[in-house]
Amino acid sequence: MKKIVIQKVINNSLAVNTEQGKMVFTVINEALNHGEKITIDFTGLSTITTAFLNLSIGRLYQMNTQEELKERINVDLSTLSLYQQEKLQRVIDNVKVKIDDEKLNEG
Repeated sequence: MKKIVIQKVINNSLAVNTEQGKMVFTVINEALNHGEKITIDFTGLSTITTAFLNLSIGRLYQMNTQEELKERINVDLSTLSLYQQEKLQRVIDNVKVKIDDEKLNEG
């Protein structure tokens, strides 16, 4: 299992902008494309914004099924504060709703 430490990818303790989100998305997506199972580690991040999470994590749900992500990605929740865990869950829930709405509109 490959461990992706976000702080090392963005070289910053603040995960706050879309460019950083794109960087992290690229690293995660490449690992998934190579068939790897990954653990996402948020150690060392003092601030995480929804803009960052939407592009780094939320976008994965637009390109993969929930089942695939559940099987291949593990988020190390011990590296997130309770508030950060809730923020991450809101981002994931919102993207799932958006995907479900798009499917309804297509059918």
